[in-house]
Amino acid sequence: MRLNRAGVSKWPAVMRPLLAMPNLDAFAVTFGATERIRLEEELVGEAVKDAQRKADAMARGFGKRAGAVAGISSDQLKNLGSAVGLVPSDRYNRANSRQRQNPDDMLMVTSLKMAQTVDALFRIK
Repeated sequence: MRLNRAGVSKWPAVMRPLLAMPNLDAFAVTFGATERIRLEEELVGEAVKDAQRKADAMARGFGKRAGAVAGISSDQLKNLGSAVGLVPSDRYNRANSRQRQNPDDMLMVTSLKMAQTVDALFRIK
């Protein structure tokens, strides 16, 4: 079952009856933002400006300037093995897998943490 609910203030009132039902298991709860696309675009813009600023600072250290962008990615270019899938990534939190959860934990609303990184390659002038 999928339930979309606007406004988190009534979340406990929605979840409490569900948690009291027998034979219900494996709840998965996620929260989102109604303006997610706009927020992601703002984060990308800020990340791009930050990449340019850092590139300029590093180039100045060598008496040069950062030139035109030669490549840009929202994935990490630092670790090419991870970027192409050669290094295993353990993003799944095994600590929470199939353990009996405290029902009150399902009544809490989690905060959304949004971040965006940009890796860029600049020509050096």
